[in-house]
Amino acid sequence: MVVFSEEDHILIKILYELKGYSAKRLIKEFPTKGWKLRALNKLLRKLTDAGMTDQRPGSGRPCSARTASNINTVNAFAFASQLKADFECKL
Repeated sequence: MVVFSEEDHILIKILYELKGYSAKRLIKEFPTKGWKLRALNKLLRKLTDAGMTDQRPGSGRPCSARTASNINTVNAFAFASQLKADFECKL
């Protein structure tokens, strides 16, 4: 997977908007960057659709539900469920 640096984003955006460079032209002009056609096309499509190449700002919440608090809650729930199942089996 190609990860574009912040400088790459700026360069690509400027050349695309001001000079009309396509993904193929960008690869031809900068062969040492190791950019892939598919990744560049995706980035250019994002630029066209959203007017920007960077990620949209998030809400500030963690991207995952795997927080210490949630893990402890799930573990406690699983333990309680197992105790209940064991108790019901003995009845």
